Parts: sequence; structure tokens; C-alpha cells
Amino acid sequence: MSIVAERSHDTKEIYDSIAEQYVEFKKAPYRTAVEQYTFFDLMLLKNERERGKNARILDLACGDGHYTRKLRDLFPDASYLCGLDISSSMIDIAKQREIEHPKNIDYICADGKDLPPSETPYDIITAIYYLNYAQTHEDLRAMIKGVYDQLKPGGSFYSMNENVRSPMDGFNNSMHKKYTFYREYSGDSLRAGQPIKYTYYWDVNTPSKCVFFNYYMPPSTYEDLFKECGFSSFEWVPVQCNPKIDNVSFFDDLVRLPHVIGIIAKK
Repeated sequence: MSIVAERSHDTKEIYDSIAEQYVEFKKAPYRTAVEQYTFFDLMLLKNERERGKNARILDLACGDGHYTRKLRDLFPDASYLCGLDISSSMIDIAKQREIEHPKNIDYICADGKDLPPSETPYDIITAIYYLNYAQTHEDLRAMIKGVYDQLKPGGSFYSMNENVRSPMDGFNNSMHKKYTFYREYSGDSLRAGQPIKYTYYWDVNTPSKCVFFNYYMPPSTYEDLFKECGFSSFEWVPVQCNPKIDNVSFFDDLVRLPHVIGIIAKK
């Protein structure tokens, strides 16, 4: 059976239904060793250590606020920090965490591409898995234009995204199960809008019910749309593993065939 027909592809519906399990899988070791190291150390702190002190920051597709809270820890003096997500279940979890452990973060349930241009634009916009939910060229353009409209002139966008530059053996590869996920697509080749199915695993033999979809768009489509929407620069950032951890070699396969890639764009 085609993976396209297996379950709903409505992003809000999916994340409302898997919110609690998805939060648990945020604790997977690769998140800290590879994903967070690349995003925070090699991308954000490398470029925004000074500006972040008084910045207005928007975190798109914030989910339960996992990375939004880390942004506050990194930039405690940021003047304003807001997390936004389309899933009400995820935002409910984020708001509850804010009540339990206040960090002066606002959370909003909304679709990022539907936001009006901001009267008080942001210095920095972040997004850990956001653009890869675009199922069409038009969706991706609307998302990128939405980011552009929320940024100040000279502002920056930082994202971790489905690795659309992945070699074909980066898909349907059971090797990824040791990192808690399996990434697959059906058909003979990748095409624009192709669903990429993710199933999280409790261990290499035990799939969870945490299943969702990203969508493929050619790298050139991303590059062209960022330019078309007005961004002055665009850069792909390959992931790396934190060299200071004890078990670096465990993540060699993930760095060799990564499912995720960084994006930096300047307005």
C-alpha cells in the first residue's frame, strides 16, 4: 500500500493526535548531539551571540516549546520571545510548561503563513522543521514570504529542515532506526510534493504510533523561492556532531546520511 494512503496528511490533525509521544521523542540522543549542536552552536551562536541579547525572536513550528525554551536559555536578555505552532495540543503543552517553569515566553496557536506583516518585526526567526510541511510550490512560497514579512531589514532566519539534498540511500534505510526513527517514501523517485513518512521507534524492533509526514521539494526550489521572496542571501548548513561528547562515533552514520539540514537566510 502506498504510504500516501495510510493516514491523514493534515499537519495540524497529525500533531494534535501524537503530541505527547512526539514530546517524548524530543529526548532522543541525536537531538542533542547532532541537531541541537548544529542549530545552536554552529548556526545561531556563531552568528547572533551579540544581537541576541536584545532581540525580538519568533520560533515558528515551536511544538511543545522544547527549542523555544532553549532559545530563552541562550538569549536570556532577548526583549521578546514568542513560540508559534499550528497544533493546539502542542501549544497547550507549551503553555503548561510556561506556567510550571516561567521563562517569559508567549505562545500562540496559529498558521505561520497566515500571519499579517508585523508592526514590530523580529530580529531573528527560527524554525525547527517548518518549511518541510509545504506540500506544494505555492505553500512553500507562502511560508517563506511569511518569514520575510515578519523580519526586520537585516534580520535572519535559522532553520533545521528535511534534508532535501539527501542521497537516495538516506531514505528507506533501517540504519536510522538506531536513532529512533525510520524515514521512507514510496515510488521510484522523489518529486515535488512527495510525502516522506517518518515513524518513530522505541527501539530498532518496536515502532511507535508516532507517525508523521514531511514533504520533498527540490533544493533549487528552496533557493529560488528565498531569492524571489526578497532574501539577500541563502545558505545550506550540513549537520555535524558535537565533537566533545563521549560517543561521537555512534552518530557517524547519521552525519553521513542525515535526514536534516540547516538553513540560514538573511533579509
